[in-house]
Amino acid sequence: MIIEEKSKAKYILIAVIVLVLLIIAGFVYQQKMIVNLKNEVGGIDRPTMRNQTGIASASTISAVQNSIADSTKELEGTVTAKNDNLLTIEAVIVDFSKLSGLHDSALKQTDSLPNSKKTFSVKIDANTIFSELKMDDINVGDQVIVFTNNPIYKTDDLTASKVLVTSSSFAKNPSDLNLADYIKQDKAIAGPIKTAGDNYFVIESNWIDYSKIDYSQAKNIGKMDPASVSKITTQYKVFVDDKTVFTNKKFSELKVGDMVAATSDKPTFSVVEFTATKIEGPLQPPSK
Repeated sequence: MIIEEKSKAKYILIAVIVLVLLIIAGFVYQQKMIVNLKNEVGGIDRPTMRNQTGIASASTISAVQNSIADSTKELEGTVTAKNDNLLTIEAVIVDFSKLSGLHDSALKQTDSLPNSKKTFSVKIDANTIFSELKMDDINVGDQVIVFTNNPIYKTDDLTASKVLVTSSSFAKNPSDLNLADYIKQDKAIAGPIKTAGDNYFVIESNWIDYSKIDYSQAKNIGKMDPASVSKITTQYKVFVDDKTVFTNKKFSELKVGDMVAATSDKPTFSVVEFTATKIEGPLQPPSK
């Protein structure tokens, strides 16, 4: 009897120990689930939360930054100094330090990314091409676009392959500008909508082909008949954002085929895409 009672007590003790272990295991599992739930609610699981909110990941930002740094071979800015064959230009460039926190959609519109100013030294040599105004005509304060053969984000010292003057103090008033320089300062385009996306239009616009103008017959825009000269057809990808002003119909109301005018805050002659500050339309075609 004594042996049987001891065996019974032993089994009871083992059962109690097993029960205690099961309770402890259940408690640990419960605590782990609570911690995981807190992490998800509190935002500790950053990659998951980032994807759900549309904020660009670090890898996406790095890819965009590398693409811009490797492919950008032109700069736009103001001439701050001129010395023999050297121009000092204060240009507006993308500020890579401000890309963190942007949405994926914002990274696709490179012309509206956060920017900052940077000073470049630009050398002019025998191979540099000028459109109309030459090196001697360029003055401090002029607005220029400089094209180079090397990425501008990888060096401060560049050699210009082409220089385009978009705004010049050389001209005292608009009538002093020849037609080519006048066109290059234009900040608007007009034409039919060819296609439409979620946040952009593709607009086809015609420019006067200034390379075929006979300047001996027409020295400025006031003496030129636009209907008599050759045209260059360009398709622009025009983005819209929450700052774009629509003067007539809203973005969702405009359709393919509508004639519209899109305005930028920069000259549109040398670009193929920009974010519109204003879109007017649909416009009525000119009467014959």
